[in-house]
Amino acid sequence: YQRRVREAIIVKPNQALRLRAKKAFVDKRGINRKAGEEWLVSESGGYLPGVNEEVVQTIEAYILTDKKALHLEATNTFVDVFGKERKAGEEWLVTLSDAETHIPDVFEKVVGEVKITTLTSRQYCVVLDPIGKDGKPQMGKRELRKGEIS
Repeated sequence: YQRRVREAIIVKPNQALRLRAKKAFVDKRGINRKAGEEWLVSESGGYLPGVNEEVVQTIEAYILTDKKALHLEATNTFVDVFGKERKAGEEWLVTLSDAETHIPDVFEKVVGEVKITTLTSRQYCVVLDPIGKDGKPQMGKRELRKGEIS
């Protein structure tokens, strides 16, 4: 008989734990988890993983500014933290107008950080595949933007 002592993991603000179920069980929140399923715990404070949970990694939040956004891609179809359904393979930006910080979800892959492009009054650009009013890319279309804009 061997005793193992598990220590609580401290989750700091702007951090989350990525957990994986070792086998099917009901977690501390009363949610049924399947073997191999992954989820995030982002509440600050101590977290003691259960017997059927394993910690995959600690995830740090990305800080968003008025000059920087986060380019994400969905690996599976899911509903994001903003309540929007994302289809597998869909790509989008999370900007400061969405949130000040963002912790990528289990089904979100970070493609990269994007710096803002700002035009002066004497500049213009052509945007390929612009985002439409519905939030979807308008594939094959072009949009002329000119003047002081970002």
